[in-house]
Amino acid sequence: MSDFNDAKEEIFVNLFIQLGIYVLFLILVFVFAFWLAKLVVKNIVSPIDKLVEYLDNEKIETDEKDKPIMQNKEFNEISDLFRKLFILFRFAKPDFFDTAIQDRLLENYETARKLFEEINNDRGKAICLNNMGNI
Repeated sequence: MSDFNDAKEEIFVNLFIQLGIYVLFLILVFVFAFWLAKLVVKNIVSPIDKLVEYLDNEKIETDEKDKPIMQNKEFNEISDLFRKLFILFRFAKPDFFDTAIQDRLLENYETARKLFEEINNDRGKAICLNNMGNI
């Protein structure tokens, strides 16, 4: 009978050890999953949210190119491209002269001219210089 009790005690000890290891492993898995989720949010979701917020902002200024809105290099490059597209869109917009940016017209034309120069678009540069001369 004592052999049976010893075996039973040993089984319970092993069971509790295995249960403790299982609970510890489960806790480590949850901690790792939480850490991984935070990492994904920080490096992927937050920059996308900031980029969407930046693009939703209707008052994008041309001097914002010196202020990166994210820490991620790729998103900063995308943001810069969107900023340049916005400047070109403002340049080509038919009601450009009716907007509240009348006082920044020369600055906008100069920025657009530089952008056209970057992409080797001589026609765009000529239009900018012509419009700058007309002002």
